[in-house]
This record gives sequence, structure tokens and C-alpha cells, in this order.
Amino acid sequence: MVARDLTPDRITGLVAAQEIATENLRNRMEKDYGRYLLEWTDDRWEDGEAPTGYHTYISNGPRVFADRIIALLISATVNARVPYGDAKAEERKGGLAKERFFRWALRESDKGLRQQILPESKPQLSFHIALRGWFSGRALLYKDETGATRADITPFDPMHTFYGVGSDGLQWVCHKLLKTRDEIAAEYGEDAAEAAMPNAGPSDGQSSDSDQGIVVYDYYDKTDNAVVIGKDFVKEPTPHGARRVPVFMGLVGSNPFIQRKDEHNIKNILGEVGESVYGGLRNVYDAINKTLSDRVTLVRRSVDPGYVLESETGTKTLDSNPFVEQSEVPLKKGEKLTPLQLQEMTRDTDLLLAQLTGEEQRGGISHTTYGDIQFQLSGFAINTLRKGLELKIQDGVLALKSAYTQISELLCEQYSTGMFMPVLATEGYGQSYYKEQIDPALVAQADNLEIEIVPRLPKDDVSMYSMAQIAREGKQPLVSHRTALDSILQLDNADGEIQLIKEEMAEMASPLAALTTLMQAAVDRGRFDLAAIYYVELQRMKMQMMMPPGMPMPGQAPQNGAPGPTGALPPQVAPAQMQGFPQPAPAAPNMAPVQQNGTQQGMPPL
Repeated sequence: MVARDLTPDRITGLVAAQEIATENLRNRMEKDYGRYLLEWTDDRWEDGEAPTGYHTYISNGPRVFADRIIALLISATVNARVPYGDAKAEERKGGLAKERFFRWALRESDKGLRQQILPESKPQLSFHIALRGWFSGRALLYKDETGATRADITPFDPMHTFYGVGSDGLQWVCHKLLKTRDEIAAEYGEDAAEAAMPNAGPSDGQSSDSDQGIVVYDYYDKTDNAVVIGKDFVKEPTPHGARRVPVFMGLVGSNPFIQRKDEHNIKNILGEVGESVYGGLRNVYDAINKTLSDRVTLVRRSVDPGYVLESETGTKTLDSNPFVEQSEVPLKKGEKLTPLQLQEMTRDTDLLLAQLTGEEQRGGISHTTYGDIQFQLSGFAINTLRKGLELKIQDGVLALKSAYTQISELLCEQYSTGMFMPVLATEGYGQSYYKEQIDPALVAQADNLEIEIVPRLPKDDVSMYSMAQIAREGKQPLVSHRTALDSILQLDNADGEIQLIKEEMAEMASPLAALTTLMQAAVDRGRFDLAAIYYVELQRMKMQMMMPPGMPMPGQAPQNGAPGPTGALPPQVAPAQMQGFPQPAPAAPNMAPVQQNGTQQGMPPL
């Protein structure tokens, strides 16, 4: 679809058709979100409302379970690297540039989301994956008012994201969302806000119209982006600069689009794909809530039960509650007050609740993962529980991997066009820091990034590190150093860790290296006073190493009476970061002659 074919009616028509086709899917998403919000649902009554006198109870299980899955996905590490094995640094130059650009893009986009008072991309994507069963969003590079390159990774609510697919992928995507009048005015101008809400006055918080949400259609195809409000463009079709639709999207789970026997309704087919964490638990949660509500109702009735009042006319009433402590109920002869016999909860109810709880754990997460452990568990039991947890979040991990893979492809592809200014990547690891301009040409020539999502599950760290050590033992290690860090320890930045190891080994082998590291660390912290001390000592150690045997150190009396070097060094000898540091004064000469036994005159021998 090209820009000249686009009209507001065309865009809203495409969305309306997709809304019909995905009705069942979106209804399922809405009900799942209601479960997360702990909303009451019961099909025993037509309107879903409990009758008077019935006490409802809603288990917090759906909320706790979903929050646990979301937290595990949020805490997962996103590793992105170009697979070059043990290639040398020069050979990996393009791959390293691509890795650093991607990490820069993630930090840059999250900064923009925080400025909008929105969660960062990974928390939003994790929430959608867990509760919607789908993910979607925009991944786009753009230039700010200064021409600098900026990254935009904005997740979309999948429930309100509509799309069209062709043989070569996405043809168009439209995110339908609500915005306030103020947001419309800030983004598209006051005229657009007035046109969208002709009855709304200035945004002073007094107009009821200004509180109403405005439906916005944010449309993307392979070449253009357009925004529609009502029946008009507030943003005319404008080239977005990407080579394809700059939107990533996908579904959770391995279920393909399945057409059942004699099924011809596309709504039913689309409604069965992309599953949330509640896939095998919806009926279980409903049954648990009903059973617990029945129990709570009987308990409440036992506290304030009904009663039977016998009288000649059958119209006798009481002016007060007879079950208040020390109350008096005056009755005439022949009148009788009898508590209503309550039905007791049978033992079968407890068995049913236990069975439902077991099914809840089999379909979700064992209660032991929440810390609910009443007894000591063996290592085998702990590993079994860990494996069960890994299987439960596997679909979410794969979906998160797919999302970030698409994001990396979209952003790196746009950056490789050379249409954007090089970005300055700043990153630190251990004691190593770098600021580097990322050359788009290097990113263009590198292979695709491989994304790995590493969940932070309960692990046996001792076993993990032992495995890595065993794999590296012997004259012929089973794996390379980088492979052990990547695959066994699953570190985010294996190259940075290797560099840090080399620095530590150098420090252990050389006091000069250790002192150099201390000096640089002091400079980085702004402690130039300490850096000056380390610098002077470093120079003295270097001079000592270069001096011939018998040559005195600065400040010491030479054996032959010749003057020795001072502790002060000319500026041209000092490194750049030490320029301007005060040079130390020459050390005071040792005025006390030294005797043959090593003691000074006037001092008692030791």
C-alpha cells in the first residue's frame, strides 16, 4: 500500500474489519485481564451478580501467579552477541559494534519511556506476554531537533493492535489507543485537539469533555506512518525511513492456527492462538472462587443466622436483632423464636478444594516456589521444582526472545542505511569503561545478532561454577574460555568479563599494573589527590627499575657524592590525565649518617 492510496476512511475500515475477525481473541484477553484484577465472575446467575445474602470470595491466586511469571521475565537477562567464537578482537570489530549499538538502543529507548512516566520496554512486554498472550510494538530510529540519532522502542497493547499479513510479512499495522485532549494538543497541536473535540474548551480540568478519551489510529505500512483522529489526518502519511513496517509482533506458545472440523468462522480460529498464563487455569480459578465463596457464606450465616418466629397470626416481627449479646426478646405465650438450622459443609467440600488446589499448582507454579515450604527439601526435589518452573516460563522466554530479535533486526537495519549520525555508546564493565562512536558501516557488515534470554531462576551456583571449571581443566579443555562464560555461566558480556580477568591477572603479576589500575580508578572517581600520590609512586617504581645497580633513589644520598634525581617530573613525562597535578617536592635528605650496623647516630641499636 502506497501513500496515495491512504485515506482516513481506508485506515479505519481496515481496523474495523480486523476488530470483527479478532473479536473472540480480544474477548478472551479482556476476561484474562479481569482475572488478574480479581474481578468476580460466576455463571450461576444470569447477570453475574451474587444474590442478597451470598458472600463472594475471590482468591488472589491469579494475581500472585501472573505477577510471579512477569517478575521472572522482567529479571531475565537479554544477551545479544554476534557469534564469532574465539575470533580475535579485530575480527570481531563489526560484531562488537553491533552489540554495543543494540545495548545503546535499549538504554536510549528506556530513557524515553521513563520520561513519559511509562514502564521500560521489558516490563511492558513481559506484562503483555503473560496476560495477553501476544506482544507488539514499534521499533524506530529517528532524528531529534539537533539531528542526533534517537531510538524508539514502544510496546503496543496487543488487544488494540490490528494488522495485515502478506507473503512477505507484515503489510500494515495500526495501534488504536486513547489519548487525552492535552496529549493530542501537545503532540499534534491545539488545532488538532480542537478538531477532535469541538466542544472541549481549554484544558483547565473544568470541562467534562476534556476528560474523555480520544480514539487515535496510529498507522504504519511499509513506507509511511499516518495518524487519524475521527475522519481526518492529524499526521499526513509521512515516510518513516524503515525498509519495512517498523513494528514487531508475535504470539506466545507453540499453537499454530488450527481450523477445527466444519469450522468456517475466522473469529473462532484466531481466538485460539496466543495463550496467556491462564490457559489451563481459567476453569480451575472459577471453581476455587465458587467453593471458597460457599464456605465464606456459611461461616457468615453462622455468625448472624436467620431464625423462625412462631405466633398465632404468623405476622410477629422483632424490633431488634435477637443475637446481640445479652439481648432480651419479649414473647407472648404461644410465640416461639427458633434459630434457623444451618447446612453444614460436608467433608467432600474439603476434598474438592484440595483437588482444585492441586490442579492449580499443576497448571501454574508450585506453592513451594513462593517460599511456602513446611519441611526440608532434598537437592533432587529442589531441582525438580526448578525444572517445573523453567517449563512454565519457557513460552514466555521464547516470546521475549522473538520480540528482542525482531527489535534488533529492525533497528540495526535502519542504522545500517547510513541515514543517521553515529551514536556515542558509553558502557562500563568492572574497571573498564569506554566511549565509542558506533560506525554504521561496521554494523552493516556484521552478522545478525543472536538474542538469548537467560531467566534468573533459583540455581545451584556451586554446581554451575564447578561445571565451568571442569570444562576448562586439563591440557585439552572441552570448551573455550568464551564458551564457558557464554553457555555455562551465561554471562551478559563475556568479552568484558574476559578483559576484566586479563586485567586482574596483570595486576597480580605486576605491581606496576596494580598501581596503574588504582590511579585510573581514582581519576574516574574524581579523587585527584589520591591519583597524584599513585602517580608519583608509579614513576618512582619505574625509575627504580630503569636505574643501574647502586644508583640511589630520589632523595637518597648517592654513594659517590653525585647528585641524584628528584621526585619531581617534567610535565611532558606525565600522562595526559595527570597534567596539572602538583609535582612533589624533592624528598628531604637523610641528615643522619648511617653506621655499619644499619642504625642512625644517636639512636640505640635494635
